[in-house]
Amino acid sequence: ERDLEEGSLSEERHTSILESVREIAEESAEHLDKKTDTESLPAGTDLKLLCLPARTKSDEISAMMFARLSEKLSNVEVRYLSATSLMSEMLDQVKELNPDIVCVCSLPPTAVSKARYSLKKIHVSFPDVQVLVGLWQSNNAVEKVMERLESAGKGTQQIVSNLREGLNQIEQFQLSKAATADVA
Repeated sequence: ERDLEEGSLSEERHTSILESVREIAEESAEHLDKKTDTESLPAGTDLKLLCLPARTKSDEISAMMFARLSEKLSNVEVRYLSATSLMSEMLDQVKELNPDIVCVCSLPPTAVSKARYSLKKIHVSFPDVQVLVGLWQSNNAVEKVMERLESAGKGTQQIVSNLREGLNQIEQFQLSKAATADVA
């Protein structure tokens, strides 16, 4: 993205690279085994996850990749949207699908500002929704990022910087959801 913005990468080459990365991500996800060990998960761990790209095609590919990896987790139903979707369309999907978690996926160079905009819009419309913010490959200090994102709204969010952390957060949310269901 940065090279495109600086003019050292042509639009055609950028598009070609993005398509290659998309193909690699899809092929890699197909080779992963789906977790089938549902006996270790307590009842009530079914989870709906909606992955949203913050803005760019690169963000969309990261949302697709995280969605495909999340599909491999037990009891997780996942959808992801295109970067061509308007924010209002994404919010309509949040309303329609009523996911347990919305994951906003964002890549540098402007990962935090893109995620902050999306987070603000989500929290205004859905203040109670759990949001996972994937700032993939972010080098920013977590405290500084948290401060910037917390100012985006009153909702709840978790911030992760790599796919493994994101998957761990999904699993933790499943366990938390099951514990809450047991108490009720």
